[in-house]
Amino acid sequence: MNTSRKFWIVLSGAVLALGIIACSCGTTFPWAVPTQTRPFIPGPNQPLASPTSPRPGNPGPNQPLATPTTPQPVNPLPELAGYWQDGSRVFTIEWQSNQYILTAITASGSSTRTLVSQSWNGSSLTWTYTYSDENSNSTITFTTVSISGDTLSADYSSSDGESSVHFLRRNSSPTPSYNDLPYSDGFSSSSTGWDVYDTAEDGVGYENGYYFVISRTNQYSSYGEAYLFIGDSVTEVDATPVSGPSNNNFSYNVGCRIQSNADGYLFEITGDGYFAVGYYTGGGNEYDSLSGDEWQASAAIHQGMLTNHIVVTCAGSQIKLEVNGQVLYDGQDSTFTEGDISLGATTYDENNAPAEVHFDNLVVRAP
Repeated sequence: MNTSRKFWIVLSGAVLALGIIACSCGTTFPWAVPTQTRPFIPGPNQPLASPTSPRPGNPGPNQPLATPTTPQPVNPLPELAGYWQDGSRVFTIEWQSNQYILTAITASGSSTRTLVSQSWNGSSLTWTYTYSDENSNSTITFTTVSISGDTLSADYSSSDGESSVHFLRRNSSPTPSYNDLPYSDGFSSSSTGWDVYDTAEDGVGYENGYYFVISRTNQYSSYGEAYLFIGDSVTEVDATPVSGPSNNNFSYNVGCRIQSNADGYLFEITGDGYFAVGYYTGGGNEYDSLSGDEWQASAAIHQGMLTNHIVVTCAGSQIKLEVNGQVLYDGQDSTFTEGDISLGATTYDENNAPAEVHFDNLVVRAP
C-alpha cells in the first residue's frame, strides 16, 4: 500500500473512533447538540412539585402564614381622659376597652353620690348618678358636649327640674381644688354655668344681661349656684328687686361657702330695709343667726324696687356684710371654710305673691 494512502486511512479511522466515543459519552465539544426532552407534566393524580424557593412576599412550604393585623379602634377624643371638676365634685374619666368610662366621683362634704348608669356612643359620654343628703334623693345626668383647652362643656339635668350647660375644668387630681380668683360675671352670656330651672315654687336663670331669681311660695328660699369651689373670698353684686308683695315683705340674699346640701352662710336684706346674717346646717333645715335673733334695721338699705350694692366677706373666720358702702355686720365664725357662692330671694307673703330679683355685675375676689 502506498505510504500516503495508508496515512489517510489511519487518520480517518482515528477520527471515526473519536466521534463514536464522543457520542456515547456526552461530549463537550461545542458542535455537539444536547438531547432535547419534553417537560414533565404531572398526571391528574400526581402532586405538583413544590418550588425550591418561595416567591417574593410569599412564605415557603414550611413557613407559617402571617397572621393578619386587626386594626385597633382609634380614640376619637384623647383629651377627654382625666379629672374634671364641677363645683366641689370631681369626675374621673378613663379610656378602657375602646371606650370612655366614668371610674370615680369624689366630692367634698358628707353627701352621697352613687353611679347608676353610663354610656359611650363614640363621641360623647353620658353618666347618671343618684345624690343623697339629709333632705332627699335626686338623680343627676351629665352628657359631654365639647372640649376647649382645659374646659369641658356638658349638658346637665336633674330630677329636681334643673337643666343647664355646665363648664367643667380640668383638675390635676381627683381631689377638688379651689377656683382661681378673681371671678366675674355680667350675665350677658347664658353659658357661664349658673343654675337654670323653673318649678311651681321658684325659678332661676339668665335673661337680658342679668341673673334672675323668683320665689313663688311663702317662706320658700330660692337660689341659684355658680358651681364654684372657693375658700376665702369677697363677693360683691348689684341686686335689684323688680316685683314683690305690696308691703315689701320679701328678702334677697348672697351666700358664701355654700355646701352641696344647701348648708352655708347667708347674707340677707329685705325690701323694707332690714338685714340678717347667719348660717344653715342639717341640709339647710337648721338656721343659726350671727346678727341677732331678730331682723336688724338699717338706713343704708334702699327699700322697695331700688338697686342695692351688696358685699359679703368670708375670709378665715371673718364674716362681714356691707350694703351700699356701709358695714352692717362684722363678726367671727368658723363653721364652714370653703364652698360655692349663691344668689337668692324669698317671699314672705301669705298669699304667695312672688318676689323677683335681678343680679348683675358680680365680682368674686380674694380678700
